[in-house]
Amino acid sequence: MKCFNGLALLFMFTISSGLYAAGSNYSSVYTSLTEKCKVVAMGERDSTSECPGKGDYQIFLEVGDARSWIVIKKGEDVVIDLQKAVMQNAPGNFPEVSGTLAEWRYKGNTPIAFIFRIAGTKEIYPDDDSHPIYKTRSKLIVVRLEAERACVIGSTTDNEVARKMADDSRKMCR
Repeated sequence: MKCFNGLALLFMFTISSGLYAAGSNYSSVYTSLTEKCKVVAMGERDSTSECPGKGDYQIFLEVGDARSWIVIKKGEDVVIDLQKAVMQNAPGNFPEVSGTLAEWRYKGNTPIAFIFRIAGTKEIYPDDDSHPIYKTRSKLIVVRLEAERACVIGSTTDNEVARKMADDSRKMCR
């Protein structure tokens, strides 16, 4: 009986803590980071493309010096520039936005998070006398969206873990 009560208590805690998303009105909507994007600024070594956003949010794909990142705006105001987050979470050299789709997590009709994939290349030397092997690695960056601000709440290599992070109401901007 004690085991059953403990499991029931754990289940109730999981539901009340916001970690249990099934039936909790969470959903995903996707936006392309390739199709329907238009170049809005072009320099010698950099460019900015505007991609479709959701609601009041606009998505800009920034490319500079063989690296890329996302900037999210509302109107003319930058909600978050993710250059630093991409560089800090880089899974290898020359990190770039690598996915063709970004995922918006909604609770009801409200966007609560933005998830996108980055990639980087690692040089791996099997032994001292060999040439490097180049392996591309990727990660997902999870961004919390809160009214007029946003913040990175985590990164992972797993889609389901990224969604759980996004849906966890305890992970808020500080």
